[in-house]
Amino acid sequence: MIELLARLKKTLIRLFVIGPEAYIDHPFFGRMGFFPSKNGDYWECSLVLDGNDLSIMVDAGAAGPSPAQEEFARNILADPGVLFEKVKPLLSLEYERWLRRPLAGSGEEAFALSGFTVPKSGDVLEPWDVSYECPEEPGGHLFTAYFEAGKASHTTVDG
Repeated sequence: MIELLARLKKTLIRLFVIGPEAYIDHPFFGRMGFFPSKNGDYWECSLVLDGNDLSIMVDAGAAGPSPAQEEFARNILADPGVLFEKVKPLLSLEYERWLRRPLAGSGEEAFALSGFTVPKSGDVLEPWDVSYECPEEPGGHLFTAYFEAGKASHTTVDG
């Protein structure tokens, strides 16, 4: 009976309490929370880049991120301007649609990197996404660009 109650308690916690099932302290990502899911397990963490908090979701099982996934994140964080150039054509279209004016200058001033996902293999050719906040946009929307086969394929705007 005690085992049954323990299993029931664990099930109820999973159903009604939102939060990580476990934590690790990763040497690169820092404190990470583990979220098992029937759609694929993942880890979440927050890092700070140029004064901005970034949310990073790593598509990985209970063992945590792989070296390839760490390298993927390191490459993005080493030069976020390179990443922005890859998504700028798509983001500028959404910017013009939402703000009803063209994106000025390089466009980097209008967007702040807010997070990205790391694919399970750590390979840029796998699907992944990157999100930007747009401080100029009064609705507080999040602009997300999706990558497929290494190229930005489409965007969504949430918020």
